Amino acid sequence: MTNKELSTKIRKTLKESGYTSKDIKVSVRSSLYDTVAKITIHNPHINKNEIEKLLLTAYEEIDRDIVTGEILQGGNTMLFIDYEYGIFEEVAYEWAATAKGLMHSKEEVTRIFDGLYLLDPDRTGVLSIRQQNEKASCTYKVYNLSHLCEFIYKFVEFGTIAV
Repeated sequence: MTNKELSTKIRKTLKESGYTSKDIKVSVRSSLYDTVAKITIHNPHINKNEIEKLLLTAYEEIDRDIVTGEILQGGNTMLFIDYEYGIFEEVAYEWAATAKGLMHSKEEVTRIFDGLYLLDPDRTGVLSIRQQNEKASCTYKVYNLSHLCEFIYKFVEFGTIAV
């Protein structure tokens, strides 16, 4: 299958699932002997996990060494799905007041929502955010106010911070 054919098939699959070309950009290129499809999400309300479920099983093909699991060169089709840089800044800003209050908390563990916690284990101001519920169990560092706003937005919008 050529790059153009693969690109067309991916776009068709996305269109059949209700996504438009304004929501998601598809770019397919050859990388030595492999094919790489870069899918960029331009709409902050689209769940990346749903796009991955839709496309990865249908289009990604990676050959691995049986013993080591190493990816073999040549003939692979890899998909890289990610959000456009800075896409969440504007929509996450609505959580700025909440995030600011949370960052000033002196508690070791601050509950944000059921299953979402802000952690300051050493009480030094070096913060982490932890999701612990039926959807996921993960911890990320929080670098600044906008970063915390983004995590809160993702949890409210998608039910997980791991998108």
